[in-house]
Amino acid sequence: MCSQFFQERVEGHSTSIYQTEDVSGRCSNKECTRSVPVRQSPNPSITTKDHEGNLRTIGNDLAFRTSHVEKECERLSVFVTPHKEVRHIMTNTATKLAYCYIPKCGCTFWKRVIRFLNRDYVGRNVTSPFHIRRLDVHRGSYYNPDTFMSFNMYRNISKRFNSFMFVREPYARLWSAYVDKFYLPDFWGNFQANLRTRRHPSKASKCVSDVTFQEFVNLTLETSEPHWDPMHQVCDPCTFQPSAVGRVESFASDSQYILHRANLSWMLEGYNHDAHVQEELTTLITYNIQLLAVKPYTWKCISKVELFLRLWKAFQINGYLPEYVKPPPLFKTTTIAEFTKIVLDQYRSRPNTPELWRKQRKRFMIDAYKTLSAQALHALRMKYVRDFILFNYNPQPDEIFGNRH
Repeated sequence: MCSQFFQERVEGHSTSIYQTEDVSGRCSNKECTRSVPVRQSPNPSITTKDHEGNLRTIGNDLAFRTSHVEKECERLSVFVTPHKEVRHIMTNTATKLAYCYIPKCGCTFWKRVIRFLNRDYVGRNVTSPFHIRRLDVHRGSYYNPDTFMSFNMYRNISKRFNSFMFVREPYARLWSAYVDKFYLPDFWGNFQANLRTRRHPSKASKCVSDVTFQEFVNLTLETSEPHWDPMHQVCDPCTFQPSAVGRVESFASDSQYILHRANLSWMLEGYNHDAHVQEELTTLITYNIQLLAVKPYTWKCISKVELFLRLWKAFQINGYLPEYVKPPPLFKTTTIAEFTKIVLDQYRSRPNTPELWRKQRKRFMIDAYKTLSAQALHALRMKYVRDFILFNYNPQPDEIFGNRH
């Protein structure tokens, strides 16, 4: 009965309405994940009434998603036992915020916010969440014990908090994990032994710097890791019971609303999207180059110049740089600062419209999924079946499945 229920829900024999525009949503993988809303300069055409109306609309969207999750949790409980796991809850007692984070769902932004509110960072010049380095956000030590709270402790005081989580279209989340962690070198050392054993002996070299998307998908189907585990296994909403469920596809507006409700809108004053993207590009360059120093496996498998070229391609995949623009000649003597300037200059001179950038990002992802077999697609669909149901995403988008349903 359980498997039949899931199959019927996946095939669309349910009351669920998919509320995502397409596989990639309304913005890019990177822009959605880390972009922040902007408080614009005063505009006579935008009144306080308009602003309040926009907030009500966003609040209604969040309420609809949260209600949908609650209903599906009740429905699923009849057939299956909830996963029940809630791995990571970050809290700030002063603002009563409780954030259950899921990797590849905008967690860099919200980790920065919670750490900033808790003064859980190193450095005297941190006057904004965005001053906390990406490397410190994900790999740095935590100094304030109140930043994280066990679920057992949180459960006893949960009614005092405004709890929230963010989710993402599962296929887009998986593709983003591949680009960030395997096209770029972050996880090479973590899974090199596993990947090597999957290859023919003649191709089982020490380095796994050439992992294909197909190899990555096969790996994710057989291993557990928070960056590609189903979202409900990282933070089960039926157990966490969030008061708001945000989406990466509407990350800026959802984040703005949550911050507004917590009287934290001031965090975004004076911050604009272009400045954020440039900070993101700079941070990703620095973060990946630093990996060469802290991970011996990495610098033995890729040179600095090769990493520069991969970063350039990754920025094209994510829509920051035009697909047709090749990088200039790069050398061993090229510094991080010089490469960063080249990237930023190219970004600032980009001629394309936002719509063209979205199409470029989407095309890269769809082309990657075309390399997968029908069997692999079916396996992915079933792996994330409960995510599709709980968070109201389409399990069989035409852009990915085509005639391979």
